[in-house]
Order: sequence, then C-alpha cells, then structure tokens
Amino acid sequence: MKGYVFAIATVLVLGGCSSPPKVATPSGKHRVPINSDSTIAAHQAQQTKDDAELKRRSDLEASVAALRKQVTDLQTYIILKAAEAEVNTPKGLPVSQGKEPAQKNTAPVASNSALKKELIAARDGSTVFTVTHDFGKTDFNLPDDMKQPLLDAAKSSHRIEIRGRTDASSFNLVDRDIALNRAVRAYGFMVRHGVPAERIRVTYQTAGGFAVDNTTAEGKARNRRVELETFGVASLTAKKAM
Repeated sequence: MKGYVFAIATVLVLGGCSSPPKVATPSGKHRVPINSDSTIAAHQAQQTKDDAELKRRSDLEASVAALRKQVTDLQTYIILKAAEAEVNTPKGLPVSQGKEPAQKNTAPVASNSALKKELIAARDGSTVFTVTHDFGKTDFNLPDDMKQPLLDAAKSSHRIEIRGRTDASSFNLVDRDIALNRAVRAYGFMVRHGVPAERIRVTYQTAGGFAVDNTTAEGKARNRRVELETFGVASLTAKKAM
C-alpha cells in the first residue's frame, strides 16, 4: 500500500514538472507613443526652423544678385575715374601742360541723322563695329541691326577692345572727356548685356586716329565715333548700315 501511494506521488510530481512555463506579459508602462504631442511639436518646430533657413538663403541669394548688378553698373564709373588719372597724349602730339580751350567746330556740323555711318568691318582675325556720334554727344545708341551681331561676336571673343574717338584736331580736356565717355558708355552696354568685363579693354584718344579725312563736315561726322573690335572669332562679312 505504501508503495502504491509513493508511485502516485511520484507521477504527480513528474507531471507538475512537465507543465509549460507561463509567458510573461509586458506591462507597457515604459512605452512612449511615436506620435505623441511632444514629438509632433518638435517636428513642427524643426520644420519652421528649416523653412526660415530656406527663406534666409533665398533672400541672401537675391541680395547677392542685386549686389552683382550694382557692381556691374559701378564698373563703368570705376573705369572712368581710373582713366581720368592717366595722361591722354596721342602719339606725335606734344604733352599738354595746362588746360586748353576746346577746339571750336569751325566746319559746318553734319548731323548723324543725315550722315549716319554705322559700320561692321571684317579684318584678319577680328571684326570692328563702329558707331558714330553727333557733335559733343556720348550716348551709345546702337542700331537695331547691329546689336545682335555685336553681342554674338563679343560673347564668342576672347578679347574686345573699345576705343573712344573725337573729331578734335588737337588735345584738349573737354574732348578728352568726350572720347573717354564714349568708350565707357559702350563698355557699360556690353557688360549689361552679358559680355564678361574681364575680356574688355577700354581706350580713348582725343585727337588723331581718324578714320577718314577730318577737314570736311562729313569726315568729322564719321570720326566722332566709338570702335568695338572683337578678336578670336570668325570675321563677319563687312557691311554698311545706312
């Protein structure tokens, strides 16, 4: 009898040991919701910060663009002031020691409206664009049919020379300023239309360097000019825009 009871007790003990363990269920008390109010607020704050930074960069780029335009506009003024510090003495003429009165235009004045001579001349390895001026004027009024050929040639050229000229028979300060301003205004036009400023060289000459005989009204009208010579591009066919 004792043996039987012992056998039953042993079976019960072994049966209890073979029961599977219970699975532990997490309480979840340490969980943090992904889309909690604090997380959403942090995301919104970061987004606001990113938007502000994007706007700041956009405003900065706009400011840089505006400054670049101002620099372009000021380059004309800088060239003018730098050139005024140089001595403008054409070859073969004596150095002027003082102010001289501007030469009177004793010959009859021929208006460019009647003697308009805008030229495009092909040279060996370059093209020269010439624009004439009325007496005493410096505005760079480029004919419509010359504008695009000039800009195309200039943008393809590795070097551009701009030369301001007058019809004065001798050096004087008034015509010096006229010649210089004619060249500077042409320079300003080129830079404003996208021609790199570092490719352009500006010179001017008060007297001499005439294109034609300077003793006639028509000759003086043609000598009051600015020349823009583009180098390193295929020469254009010479033509005359009347």
